[in-house]
Amino acid sequence: MMCDIFNKQQSQLSFLLTIVYLIIGSLCGLILYHLFSAYYFSLYFVIVLFFWSTGIITNYIVERTIRYKANRLLSVYMMLRLVKFLLIVIFLAMFEVFIMDENHKIPFAVALMGNYFLYACFELYIFNLYNKRFVNNEKKE
Repeated sequence: MMCDIFNKQQSQLSFLLTIVYLIIGSLCGLILYHLFSAYYFSLYFVIVLFFWSTGIITNYIVERTIRYKANRLLSVYMMLRLVKFLLIVIFLAMFEVFIMDENHKIPFAVALMGNYFLYACFELYIFNLYNKRFVNNEKKE
């Protein structure tokens, strides 16, 4: 029964994160397209997909950590941030070497880093909610 509740909450949170990631990505894309058209490029959606997939995986790992090893939440979260930053550097390097032409390298880097900071702020907010939930659960015990 508890597992069913956890899976339902996990799927609801994943759906909510998907919606928020798409909204953030779409708004950033619209801003780039209309206001800063020099920084918009046709493969912008790849950045949104990258952050969505890493965000869902990060959320899953944090939820599992809260469920099974809650006392290690901060260290696991910080390790996830480090891994995510390294993945972004690898993603940027691969995109720069294999896909982009000279005209799109700077716009891609600016769009990627801009999205990184927006998503990082959002993830810190989500982590703060997890942390509050963890503290409340400890107080109940």
